[in-house]
Amino acid sequence: MAIGATRMARLVERLHLSQDCTGRDIFFITLHSDGPWHYAAGDWLVIPPCNAECDVDQLLQLLHCSGSESCPGGHLLREILLRHRTISRVSPAIVDWLMRSQNVSVGRDVCNGHGVADFLKNHATTLPSWQELLPLMKPLAPRVYSIASGPAGGGGDIRLLVGTAIYHGWDGTMRCGVASSYLTARLQPGDFLHCRVVQSRFHLPDDSQTDLILVGPGVGLAPFLGFLEQRAWLQSMGHTLGRCWLFFGARNRATDFFAEKELGQHLASGILSRLDTAFSRDQLGKIYVQDKIRENGAELWRWLANGAYFYVCGDAMAMAKDVEKTIEELIATHGEMDSTAAKHYVFTLRSQGRYRRDVY
Repeated sequence: MAIGATRMARLVERLHLSQDCTGRDIFFITLHSDGPWHYAAGDWLVIPPCNAECDVDQLLQLLHCSGSESCPGGHLLREILLRHRTISRVSPAIVDWLMRSQNVSVGRDVCNGHGVADFLKNHATTLPSWQELLPLMKPLAPRVYSIASGPAGGGGDIRLLVGTAIYHGWDGTMRCGVASSYLTARLQPGDFLHCRVVQSRFHLPDDSQTDLILVGPGVGLAPFLGFLEQRAWLQSMGHTLGRCWLFFGARNRATDFFAEKELGQHLASGILSRLDTAFSRDQLGKIYVQDKIRENGAELWRWLANGAYFYVCGDAMAMAKDVEKTIEELIATHGEMDSTAAKHYVFTLRSQGRYRRDVY
């Protein structure tokens, strides 16, 4: 995995694409940096997030601190809490400290949905000093986003597809993820942020004539938008392209088909050969991308048997597992194999680099 140098980028545009019924907003984020970006379609952009000022203020007030306290390494306490510690979730080390120092029994599930300030306020009879607390807090980890643009002709701009992470706090209130709210609300156009490119293995085949099958529901569409931009550039340079079949899924067509115009243009130009969509809430029975894959099993098998590459991007816990199970089933059915042989076929696709996943 190759990691690019950290650089400064400026937020130049944030385009609100949609909001689904859960309150999750989807945005196109465009970042600009002096000089060209060096990446391939399918690579990642790593961004160190920043906690919300109000959450930092709440914790400082609880600890009776001003934020100007000097920490090891020369940083002030406010800076550490803003950029270097996780304050939105309670670490197991904080729970252990509470049980050990105050002789109370607290189940680890009690910290679910708590920020550090909420947890200490509701469960600690004696508060730790900030010097005690800092080592117990988890580092604020950088976030990784699939790049949603192609490098050819992009100059100093790079694009991300970002959905707000929504969860419920301990008191039932809806809260937003630290990184997604940083990019989609707290960071303003013209503001700068640190970021760096990380090379993935989720790339287009070297041969532009290779057929592609892409499965990207929701924001899992991000790297495939980069793939399609790169294919458009290759076509403009006189390269012959293979076929490209995209499966996209979301809740509702009316509110969540955020890239409909762009994908329609790629269909019209031949960059995209076929588009199958699954909008799970637009009918009585829910329909997902794996259902569309199953419906087209015979044709998909012909593509795979003729050398197509298969790509999946999105949720690892449910969607990607269901898609893989469906692929094994269609290979068994249309390739006339038993389940063991079908699993081995998928294993062979992986080992040949023809089945690639970018899941999270």
